[in-house]
Amino acid sequence: MKYLIPTRKYWLWWLLCGAIVLNFAFLNSYPIYILDEAKNAEAAREMLSSGNFLVPFFNGELRTDKPPLHYYFMILGYKLFGVTALGARFFSALMGFLTLGITYLFTRRFESQLAALYTVLVLLASFFFMQEFHLAVPDPYLICFVVLGLFNFYAFYQTRKKKYALWAYISLGLATLAKGPVAIALSGLSIGLFLILKGKSKQAFQYYPILGLIGILAVCTPWFYGVHLATEGAWTQGFFLDHNISRFAETKEGHGGLFLVTWAFVFLGLFPFVVFLPQALRWSLRKSRAPLFQYAGIIGLVFVLFFSISETKLPNYTMPSYPFLALCLGGYFAFGVQNGFQKWDRVSLIVGIVVAQLFPIGGFAALQQDPRFENMVWLSGGLVPLAVGSLIAGVFFWKKNYRKWLIIQAVSGVLTALLLFSWIYPTINLQSPVLAVEQKIPKYANLIVYKSMDAAFPLHFKKVLKISPDMESLIARLEQSSCTYILTNTKQVDSIEQLDGIQLVVEKQALFENHITRLYRLENCPTHLK
Repeated sequence: MKYLIPTRKYWLWWLLCGAIVLNFAFLNSYPIYILDEAKNAEAAREMLSSGNFLVPFFNGELRTDKPPLHYYFMILGYKLFGVTALGARFFSALMGFLTLGITYLFTRRFESQLAALYTVLVLLASFFFMQEFHLAVPDPYLICFVVLGLFNFYAFYQTRKKKYALWAYISLGLATLAKGPVAIALSGLSIGLFLILKGKSKQAFQYYPILGLIGILAVCTPWFYGVHLATEGAWTQGFFLDHNISRFAETKEGHGGLFLVTWAFVFLGLFPFVVFLPQALRWSLRKSRAPLFQYAGIIGLVFVLFFSISETKLPNYTMPSYPFLALCLGGYFAFGVQNGFQKWDRVSLIVGIVVAQLFPIGGFAALQQDPRFENMVWLSGGLVPLAVGSLIAGVFFWKKNYRKWLIIQAVSGVLTALLLFSWIYPTINLQSPVLAVEQKIPKYANLIVYKSMDAAFPLHFKKVLKISPDMESLIARLEQSSCTYILTNTKQVDSIEQLDGIQLVVEKQALFENHITRLYRLENCPTHLK
């Protein structure tokens, strides 16, 4: 039991083990399927296959969604582990581990080791945040380099050592290569507001903003300029206009809603400790508080408020601010453990306990309502540790044994994450259309895509799948092929089903999207697999 007592010696080792396990375990436990992962991982595979490391493509078409940094890391992952889920996700996991390490080291140096330990504990327990580092998407790289850049700027603010300024601006340049100018805009706004709060606005040029911007541009401009020339401006227009300005001004792909949607994402992303965030922010932003907490609070509010007014809202948008919001929570908990919590903290505790009970109940109801998963309602049992752990932890909080409360609550979040990664997600993925189609197509078969398909298929088959946009082109390809299968997820299948000798082999609902994947086989193709 002594190893569970939160002395600094043992806590550090437990958190290190937790960081390694949560980031790197089960990366290959289920295949890449969801839309964003599939498109990013396939774009990296096509870069590697073609040898064109400048212009990104998805299924042979120009992809303007994201800059290239994560593609390069995925390519390295493919070199190390093959074109697999592990290869695509490995460096995302490394970014998660580095994010935790950076947060711990800078918090320990400029505040206290206890605040650093509690901050990392909050992040490890935040299972939806940790899930982001199990995905082959650009956000883990954005999070890591924004965190590294902003912490280095704070180190420069405190020490005036120019090496920190250099690392800050290089890191923000890499963050821009990960996801675009949002890294510069929100980081710059956060820094500016912090300097105003500290009465340093008149000394702003002492922090080398112009040289910093030049440094950031020196890191990212060569690629942006190169891809602009190579695509005759097509990538530039698609990325900056459609995927940046339009996403802020218009709702894209149905991801909109009231400003409260963004706060709901933050609530889920930092659950279970997020219920204390309002008072933690208030505590952090007081003038008497240490500058690091004020800095963290400003960063958190800037990111969350900005994406609250954005028309397009997604859970990952605010995640670069989560380590800083966790820092506010970690500092607040360190203060509370040493000085006692307030009466209103019990209200937050009760809210957290109630919400935790809703996780297994909601999971059971959601699985029961979907015909594909009605026989898998037992998966909701993977959320029971969160509910039970919150109840047990609450008892210790009520008894003012705050350290045991923190440990038990955090362990419940960590167990939930491990069950999601090792059991719940892999089991749900067994129902994916990709696996159903794979079981029906012989290796020698010719696969033709009609109009559209799930984004995971090119990566799964490790090749570009040419799409026939209409019946004329489909028929022309059928006449030139033998042993042909037709794959589609379009709703307009009447014309296909009128073809001579056509048989429906697979009809499978997409896991997380509103369409059905269908696989058809012509009579001249055997049904057995080889």
